[in-house]
Amino acid sequence: MEPELILRALKAVVEVAGFAYLGQGLVAIFSGSRRDQNVIFQVFCIVTGPVTRATRFLMPRFIPDRHVPFIAFGLLLWAWIFLIAGLAGLRGAPSRKAMLFRYFAREILATSLLVLVALLALFGFFDLVRELDDVGRGGYRLGVMIGYVVLSLPSHAYVLLPAAALIGTLFALARMSDQSELTVMRSSGLSILQLAAHVAGAGFVVAAITLVVGEFVTPFTEEAAKSLRLKATSSIVARQFRSGFWVKDDRSFVNIQDVTADTELLDLKIYRFDDAFRLASISRAGKATYGGGNRWSLADVEVTRFDGDKAVLDRLPTAVWNSVLTPGHIVGT
Repeated sequence: MEPELILRALKAVVEVAGFAYLGQGLVAIFSGSRRDQNVIFQVFCIVTGPVTRATRFLMPRFIPDRHVPFIAFGLLLWAWIFLIAGLAGLRGAPSRKAMLFRYFAREILATSLLVLVALLALFGFFDLVRELDDVGRGGYRLGVMIGYVVLSLPSHAYVLLPAAALIGTLFALARMSDQSELTVMRSSGLSILQLAAHVAGAGFVVAAITLVVGEFVTPFTEEAAKSLRLKATSSIVARQFRSGFWVKDDRSFVNIQDVTADTELLDLKIYRFDDAFRLASISRAGKATYGGGNRWSLADVEVTRFDGDKAVLDRLPTAVWNSVLTPGHIVGT
């Protein structure tokens, strides 16, 4: 078969799947929670099902299933761009549209990168100033602080990328206009719609980069930054799981299901172990409020104590829990 025919067939398949994802998204927006009962939505799901399942198989397990369709649509978009580039390559010299797209993308991405570096330097400086107050606390030294700030930069990049792309695009277009490049392009037949399409293409590239940073880079660097800071500033070891937030406090393990904006702990469980590392008691509390001085006030408390083969259950309206855990540790994690 002719290579061009194969590429055209693949391009048609990618376009059908891409438009099916767009239709599925529109129907989901208008149907709301009843979208699963919508026949049109079900048809779109049948069309996009193979692509979604293939993407789920390729993606790491920590990526939620609800994000997989968005990733699949992004992959289809990139495949469509590469197929168009391949078809243009088979036809010989690149077309004027392809050359303009590459030029716009290069200028916008280069300017956006410069803006992003400047913003990251600014936010990194703010983080350094904020962290200076904790230098010397426990094992939190200057090297650890710099490592924490550096590991926090990908999280800032994920947030700042859209703003950097917007500022970079405006700056690049303003420079082209100042040097009369846009005037020459418009005189040679470039319409406003085509100009917008070239700029949107560069925007799709930034969106893909943002997706990669947010899904594959930020989760690891953010976790590493929190762990580095927490280990250096206190003896508490903490980690977030699907079962809630877990904290190791001396010989106790604490499970917290939720934290309010006022740093109240909800649905709290404390597993205490004795000197021989045997489970001594399990305390359950509906709510925990910090009272200062490493003291927490527990409400709706149930304490199960283990004594040999016996288990004794006590119910208390309130209780006091002494712990090195503070609201600052909760907010910091």
